[in-house]
Amino acid sequence: MNRNIFRSLFTYRSREGRSPKENYLTEAFAHALQESPDDCRAWLAQVLGLPVGSIGKQIHVETQVSLASDDGAARAVIDMVIHAQAGGAQATVLCEHKWDSPTSGEWYRDHQPPVRWPYREGRTLR
Repeated sequence: MNRNIFRSLFTYRSREGRSPKENYLTEAFAHALQESPDDCRAWLAQVLGLPVGSIGKQIHVETQVSLASDDGAARAVIDMVIHAQAGGAQATVLCEHKWDSPTSGEWYRDHQPPVRWPYREGRTLR
């Protein structure tokens, strides 16, 4: 499938105090994964600690996935979410990309909004 990376990138613009670099990184990475399914499966296998052959061929990559609290007062935006069959089960990989931003676990705990998590618990890789 021929996706136009520029269409994705042009939705982000610089604003005072905000740079689109992190969003550009996310969109470029998502584009690379979508355009090269074999590389995407190899990357997912590495992340999940599974053999490449156990990753299904149908992989769905989404960017800027918004989650809201039950009352709608708080929301979180996940940079990239990948859904695939892996090891005989459905796998969901959440990716948070950082560029000139803090990455410590404490920062994430302190800044995590109270949103409903639609994915079952799993392991965290850093």
